[in-house]
Amino acid sequence: MQQFFNSHLGRFRLISLVEGISYILLMGVGMPLKYMFTDHADLTELGTSLVTMFGRAHGGLVVLFIVFGALAAMSRKWDIEKMAILFLASLIPFGAFWAEKKYLAPEAKAEAAQATA
Repeated sequence: MQQFFNSHLGRFRLISLVEGISYILLMGVGMPLKYMFTDHADLTELGTSLVTMFGRAHGGLVVLFIVFGALAAMSRKWDIEKMAILFLASLIPFGAFWAEKKYLAPEAKAEAAQATA
């Protein structure tokens, strides 16, 4: 867990994963309850509350994602293409997890290797 707090990259990875989870909760739980169960007023009301709660949390996390993504990009000297891929991946449900596996985890491994060298 410590690796998430040691660098801009680590903090970005943590925010990215939490933002990805919030997106899945918003799209996979809140939205279906709000819009798919319209014949059940209690489920629709619960869905509305969840969309409000998850939506606010997700919105704040997106702002943090952008800020920490920019900090990580500057510290790691990423090119525009890599930054664009990571930011676009955040728009797709489960995209954050793909980006973690494909880009961020290997980058963190390289960063750790540099720190020990």
